[in-house]
Amino acid sequence: MIDVTRNPKEVIADITRCEAIASSSLHGLIIADAFGIPSIWMQLSNKVSGKGFKFKDYYSVFGETPNCLTGNEIISIKQVKQNTRKRSSKIYRIKEELDLMFHNLNYLLEKHQYMMHNNFIYRYHYCKQKLD
Repeated sequence: MIDVTRNPKEVIADITRCEAIASSSLHGLIIADAFGIPSIWMQLSNKVSGKGFKFKDYYSVFGETPNCLTGNEIISIKQVKQNTRKRSSKIYRIKEELDLMFHNLNYLLEKHQYMMHNNFIYRYHYCKQKLD
């Protein structure tokens, strides 16, 4: 059991030390995916708002339907490991696309900043000439 009320860095560190994750928290499943840890959604209550929509939505990005255990089904860690899903190959592709987008965005921002700087200098010299 991981105490999720602690500092987020400590929670993430605990998650990364796990062989597999059974989580009722979408954040826990996302962290598990980010670190390549097999995971499964575990529903502990029928009182979850949205009836699992956020989990279904998250898994749909990878073309998957979430496998869900209820608290009554979990018997052992071995069973959790056997029922976990492996990290989808689509996660790697999405990560590569996001990395490329951020790289391109950084380039565009730097280019925009350079152009704005040059535009400012041009206007400064233009106005200075008009005033002289």
